[in-house]
Amino acid sequence: MGLGKKSIKVNGADCGVEALILGSVTAMGGFLFGYDTGQISAMLIFNDFRRRFATGPLDENGIPEWVSITQSLMVSLMSLGTLIGALSGAYTADAWGRRRSLSFGVGIFIIGNIIQVTAMNSWVHMMMGRFVAGLGVGNLSVGVPMFQSECSPREIRGGVVASYQLLITFGILVSNIINYGVRTIQDDD
Repeated sequence: MGLGKKSIKVNGADCGVEALILGSVTAMGGFLFGYDTGQISAMLIFNDFRRRFATGPLDENGIPEWVSITQSLMVSLMSLGTLIGALSGAYTADAWGRRRSLSFGVGIFIIGNIIQVTAMNSWVHMMMGRFVAGLGVGNLSVGVPMFQSECSPREIRGGVVASYQLLITFGILVSNIINYGVRTIQDDD
């Protein structure tokens, strides 16, 4: 008996295990969105991050302060990328199909994160990485709920689509837990 032939009773109707797994796996796009959104808030106060990317005057510890426009751009360019990516999400889903569009969104997100990881001391490099990652996340923010709603049986459709939002929130939580742990380690320098 294959995976697609097994079913679970939900709300009195049979739902395939395959549909549940499909909904859960695609909801990971929400986790990516939440994690990348939540992680920047605390990173801006990390000493190493400030040494690498802040361009303002030095504080009493010799660490550069943030210039407000640089700090604002560092945070907001991902949201701008998300807006543009979301506007393109429906088009790519219709033109290439749902699965290819989701793969495209994940690929763009990965490229954006590679750009961020390779940004050693250039705040422009880091901001462009956040913008590109936002393009991918925006594409996923349209594509994932669309794909989930089209592939889920009506008995579980609401729960499956809501799992996307739940994982956005969970991604923000995980990023803040990691930031807290890293901050604690940073204080031990």
